[in-house]
Amino acid sequence: MNRSVTTMAIAFGATFLVASAIYWEFADPAWLAGQSGSAGHASVRLQALYVLIVWLAFAGVAWWLRRRATRPLQRLQADLQRIDPGNPLQRISHQPETPELDGVVDSINALLGRVHDELGRLDHFTAQVAHELRLPLTLARLRLDKAAPQLPEALVEDLVAEFERLSRFVDQTLLLAKAEQGNLPLQRGRMDLHALLGPVVEGIALMAEAQGRSLEMESESAWIDFDPDYTKQIVYNLLANALRHGTGTIRVRLRSRSGKVRLLVVNPVRAVPSRRGSLGSGQRIVAALAALHRGMRVRYRCFGRLHVARLVIAAAES
Repeated sequence: MNRSVTTMAIAFGATFLVASAIYWEFADPAWLAGQSGSAGHASVRLQALYVLIVWLAFAGVAWWLRRRATRPLQRLQADLQRIDPGNPLQRISHQPETPELDGVVDSINALLGRVHDELGRLDHFTAQVAHELRLPLTLARLRLDKAAPQLPEALVEDLVAEFERLSRFVDQTLLLAKAEQGNLPLQRGRMDLHALLGPVVEGIALMAEAQGRSLEMESESAWIDFDPDYTKQIVYNLLANALRHGTGTIRVRLRSRSGKVRLLVVNPVRAVPSRRGSLGSGQRIVAALAALHRGMRVRYRCFGRLHVARLVIAAAES
């Protein structure tokens, strides 16, 4: 039952109310005799009150039916909005009370499956390209080191910086491909995220200072049981994204409450990121590494010009 049906039902009830009141008013002999205060008018008022109660009950039932009919669609819409475009492994669950939507849910899940397959083929191709680039980059770097004494120092520094940038890009591409395919082995270990966060924050703070910005941190001891290397990679990417795409002060807060460790990275941004931005390599690496750990999730939200990255991790058992 959609909104137009509900509107028609309420309009019908209102028309029924008005028509009934007019009928009982003109059908009362006391009104025809000019006796406005007679018992007949009291009867008319009772009839009008009865019709009003019936109309309100009719409108209430119509509203309840509309809410009940649209609730499954609202849940389906909420499930769709929660899907991260960078993680097509997610699926929409069926709703037992509305089997008529099973076909729609199956079609959506099939579409997500095809998107995942296409991304898998693309990532496999990208990983192959990155792997093939490793050897030429290594040979070129060795030749550059050998020829460095005969070249201007400034040129050598520029070329070394470019080789390092390309090498980092290749490494990140291979890491992303392996993470999204689930081919990264995890070495879990108990650690204090506060201690792991310190060196990363220190390095980002120095780079922020070079840009005329600052970094503020509020942190406390927070014990977790995850892979330290990949956890450090996740934290570094979150802070690096805030440095690369944000402006102003970067605020970092680490808290451990109720069995959950929460890391917030907050900073102003030049423009509100679009949903397409969630497909960037940095955020894709974070999403893939977090999904591998099972017990770690990351969310991004914007409040006006303020961007918030939230990392939630299950705390280690004491």
